Amino acid sequence: MRKKKSKPFKNTTEVRRQARLLVGSPPAAVTHTDPRKKPLKHKKRVELVDLDLS
Repeated sequence: MRKKKSKPFKNTTEVRRQARLLVGSPPAAVTHTDPRKKPLKHKKRVELVDLDLS
């Protein structure tokens, strides 16, 4: 079995790794919901009326 090819060195990934070791991992991202897709707060109920067609 062949050896796994090593990835090229990237300075940015090493800087981020060092920062995580010193400071800690960043807080979790806050997800914002789209207000256009939110349901209405005080939506009135529509009552179904039985219609007699006969």
